[in-house]
Amino acid sequence: ISPFLILSAVPFTPVGFIGALFRFAPFVPSNGLLSVNYSTVDFTALSGTNYTKTTGTLTWTDGDTAMKFTSYIPILYDGIVPQNNPVFQITLFNLSL
Repeated sequence: ISPFLILSAVPFTPVGFIGALFRFAPFVPSNGLLSVNYSTVDFTALSGTNYTKTTGTLTWTDGDTAMKFTSYIPILYDGIVPQNNPVFQITLFNLSL
């Protein structure tokens, strides 16, 4: 059985900041090393205007099913509530089993 990843959002607001953390975990343990790259991608939100573009790699060792967190993704807020509820995506790529 090939592992697949579970995504869940984690509300995260350190003092003076607004941002997001996302966590991933394999649903089924892998046989060997499992890694995947991630990157935020514009959807209705724009990098540099609504959020800070973030990239990285998540890695699990043989049999590991622990949650891994992406780095903190800062949400840029200028004090004006946007009308269109800006949304960005997280793209997973280069899955290695």
